[in-house]
Amino acid sequence: MEHLRYLEIEAIKRFLRPGSRILDVGGGTGYQARLMAEKGCEVLSVDLPGAEAHTQFFPVQPYDGIHLPGDAKAFDVLFTSNVLEHVRDLEALLKDMKRVVKDEGIVIHILPSPSWRFWTSLAFYPYLFKNLSGRGELVAGMDSAPITMNRVGSTIKKRGFLRAVGRVFAVPLKPHGEFRNALVELYYYSRMSWRKRFQDNGWAVQEVFGNELFYTGHSIFPRLPYTARRRMSHLLGSSCNIFVLQKQTARSFN
Repeated sequence: MEHLRYLEIEAIKRFLRPGSRILDVGGGTGYQARLMAEKGCEVLSVDLPGAEAHTQFFPVQPYDGIHLPGDAKAFDVLFTSNVLEHVRDLEALLKDMKRVVKDEGIVIHILPSPSWRFWTSLAFYPYLFKNLSGRGELVAGMDSAPITMNRVGSTIKKRGFLRAVGRVFAVPLKPHGEFRNALVELYYYSRMSWRKRFQDNGWAVQEVFGNELFYTGHSIFPRLPYTARRRMSHLLGSSCNIFVLQKQTARSFN
């Protein structure tokens, strides 16, 4: 997925001025932190303990999920990618983000869209067929484990045929993040919903735009070229929305 993460950074590069101090929250492998550092930015990347990946592109420091490192007003830019939907105490985290970002600084959140949520649920069925028929690569499903014939057989053995089938076909309704289920996420991933949540927590939304890429949570066509993903996003919707925020007390960002 590094090529998609690379394209996310390309979509926001106009906000990454050389010399800027950036806090990357939910850094994972540190891949995007490295890309921002290569653009001349001073980057600190953090993630939850135990979230370290086998491959690390950039140092990622552990934090507790709420209390961010750094003094008050220490950073010019705070960046997250596909993180906030997984945060249980979002209000507390948004509050601490206000503490560490400069008054004139910006916050960039990349978040899954309703389009991603809808097509990810729908894509489960071709994903299931591809894996059970032995076609293509086995990739993680929405419950973080590949669906194989052995796994389905084991489920049938433990739960019986009808319950096993029901369990498999309930997967598209499972939540991706902290919201109740996939249907609820269709609303909570909308621009309107995120805008209200940010405003209620003291953030002014300066800009919102799509990432102009189409993909789902199931890698049915992992090698689909960028040009095809961009054309599909114009028809089926961008898979992520990008929000650019400032503190409500700061002057507007141009």
